[in-house]
Amino acid sequence: MASKRIDQRERSILEIAAGSWEDERRNVFAACYRVMRKVDDIVDNRRAEKTPISVSERRQLLRKISDVMSGDRDENGRRRFKELCRRFVMPSWPWRRWNRAMRYDLATGFFPTYDGFLRYAEGAAIAPGAIFMHLCGLTRHGGRFSPPRFNIHHAAQPLALFCYHVHILRDLNEDAAAGIIFIPDDILGEHGLSRDQFLAALASNDTPALRGIIAFYHRRASVYLHEVVPALANVLPLMEERYQRSIRILYALYRAVYEKIDPSRNRYTGNALALSPREKKRIASAPHLHF
Repeated sequence: MASKRIDQRERSILEIAAGSWEDERRNVFAACYRVMRKVDDIVDNRRAEKTPISVSERRQLLRKISDVMSGDRDENGRRRFKELCRRFVMPSWPWRRWNRAMRYDLATGFFPTYDGFLRYAEGAAIAPGAIFMHLCGLTRHGGRFSPPRFNIHHAAQPLALFCYHVHILRDLNEDAAAGIIFIPDDILGEHGLSRDQFLAALASNDTPALRGIIAFYHRRASVYLHEVVPALANVLPLMEERYQRSIRILYALYRAVYEKIDPSRNRYTGNALALSPREKKRIASAPHLHF
């Protein structure tokens, strides 16, 4: 649900949440996830070089991304992926928006405004979340699948944005080390910081301006957190129990990270927020998970 782009830790929260799905549906999720991870690696590895990307190199990288998204120049791979999308009645719009976000990363990589960041999040966070929600909401009729009986964008949006804001805070230092800043310029400016000053503040780990930025993202996460239940109230009953539970697991795991955030104590990123394998297992295996 949060792709910041895509969570690359030992076993991602999305993979844990999908752990109880039936094999066929879990496999198609894994296939989609692999595609996004590959694209994510292409973009992040190049940005980590911290050198300008020429027009010709950008074209080359975009071709590489297109190849990955259509089967890595493998005709059989392309055919298999198209068949997966057809069989699971996958809409094309999440992939288009995801692709647009990746193109933006290569073209610009920074955000002048918070509103622009939210538009980017349509592809970077809500699109993967909508694919997850789509697979949860499918209805099986014999050997065929019917699309969800609800709007997957509306259902995914608050949870995806909540997870995304938490995800960004958790990985703030890690991203900064790779030259990646997900905090928009207008939010930095409101706290008296340029991008370079923000990186310096992160290195010192204790400035009022930095705490103010963390608090802003924490508040925004809280806004989306409170929109999750209304967005899903009429949606979850339309899913099988195991898929309802997977969304509750996703929510509970990110909520556990969110609750560790405390700007006043400089507890907002990295190991301070990371969930241990034991914590993840305890949360995911809890008999009753509620919003």
